[in-house]
Amino acid sequence: MLYGEGWLNFDSSPTLRLERLPLVGQQLGRFAGNARPFPKDVRYGDISKGLPVPPNSARGIYASHVLEHLALDDFRKALVNTLSMLEPGGVFRLIVPDLEGRARRYIESAAARSTDASGTFMRTCHPGMEQRPRSLLGRIRLLIGGSAHLWMWDEAAMTD
Repeated sequence: MLYGEGWLNFDSSPTLRLERLPLVGQQLGRFAGNARPFPKDVRYGDISKGLPVPPNSARGIYASHVLEHLALDDFRKALVNTLSMLEPGGVFRLIVPDLEGRARRYIESAAARSTDASGTFMRTCHPGMEQRPRSLLGRIRLLIGGSAHLWMWDEAAMTD
C-alpha cells in the first residue's frame, strides 16, 4: 500500500469491516479471502456515499484501481464527493485500467485470428467470470468481494 505521512486511507472492502470485529475479526478476514490484513490506519469508507473529510480540506486525493469497481451512477457520486473534499487548486490523481489499450489489443488479436482474443480481453477487463462459484464460501466471496469491474474508461472519457 502506498501512502504518505498524514494521509487518510479509506477502503470499502467488506473484508476490512470483518477484520475490525473484536476477537474474531482477523480469523473472519482470512476466511473471507484476505491473506494479509489491512494496515491498522486504513479506515472503512465508501467514496460514493461520502467520507468523513471536511469540504475543501484535501490538498490531494489519490484513487488507485477503485473507480472501475463502481457502477456508473456510484462513480458519478464518487467524483462529486471527491471534488467537494479538494481544496481550491488541489490535485486528484487516479489510476484505472486502460480500456482503449485493451480494446486495441483485442482488435489486433482478433484480426490475427487468435483463438483466445475474446478470452484474453475478458480476463484483462474483468467484466465476467470463467466459472461461477459453486461452494458456499465462493458464493459469499462473490457477493461481498467487489472485485468485478463494473465500468471502464478510456482517457477521453476520464478527461471529459
